[in-house]
Amino acid sequence: AGAGVNGVWHGHLIDPRRARPADQVAGVTVVAPDAEAADVIATAAGVRSPQDALAFVDRFERVGCLVVDRGGAQLANGEWRRRFA
Repeated sequence: AGAGVNGVWHGHLIDPRRARPADQVAGVTVVAPDAEAADVIATAAGVRSPQDALAFVDRFERVGCLVVDRGGAQLANGEWRRRFA
């Protein structure tokens, strides 16, 4: 979810490197062994570029990730494709 301000979309995640709303991805879905891990990994992935998000998630075993970029394209890591393709 997000909100438009002066025609610009803003999400609820803040990129700590810039102290500004994360704006490179529209959404991240993570499947992990437990809910806490999924939440933390999805939040950390959500402040990165789509490609960096997938590379970050690939550091973890048994974690699938689907990233939707700002243009609507869907990118998935290997674990996501293995589980859901």
